Amino acid sequence: GPKTPLKSRCRATKLTKMLDDRTYMRTPSFQPQRSATVTLIIINTAIFVFQEVLGFYQPGMVGKYLELFALSTWGLGHGYIWQLVSFQFMHSGLLHLIGNLLAIYFFGRAIEDALGRNAFLRLYFTSGVVGGLLQLLFALMIPRYFGGSVVGASAGAFGLVAAKFIEDLLKVRRANGDFLHRIVEIQLATHDALHFLVSRIANEGVSGADVEINVR
Repeated sequence: GPKTPLKSRCRATKLTKMLDDRTYMRTPSFQPQRSATVTLIIINTAIFVFQEVLGFYQPGMVGKYLELFALSTWGLGHGYIWQLVSFQFMHSGLLHLIGNLLAIYFFGRAIEDALGRNAFLRLYFTSGVVGGLLQLLFALMIPRYFGGSVVGASAGAFGLVAAKFIEDLLKVRRANGDFLHRIVEIQLATHDALHFLVSRIANEGVSGADVEINVR
């Protein structure tokens, strides 16, 4: 007979559930329009464009701009605490920008999907701040090599790379743990089976001996 709308909806629902069981058919939880990863990429790109425009039209302002927003021991010494964040959105050149954006994009999506937006941003900016402070520490210890201003999202990007590495390592350990657990289960089951067989053989031997004795 003709299909009713109810039957069609039921079949469509079953089909949707079947497709959802396949990971490649699921809707990804990462949504670009609400993604902190994409937002960081857009902000970094916009600030780089601003830097280039400023350098082209107002080259005399570049020095003041770097003095205010690039991370330096001088700046922190004068109370420019915001430099711990602002330097993470500045880059020294196009290749510098592209390299960091690629790392943020490829590793950031996975980490944001795993941790959530807020935890992802905390990880990213904390990594950037810690990296900046380490750079300043080296600047105080070895000013000849690390004495200049610091710009770039490299520290935050490296934090994402490290987080992805740790996540993959934990997955491998969990997988290996499950594998070893199965091996132990198989060994225990084998031991129980052998114990049962030996017991049965022993019991059969005793029963046979009893019968033999009774006959005599």
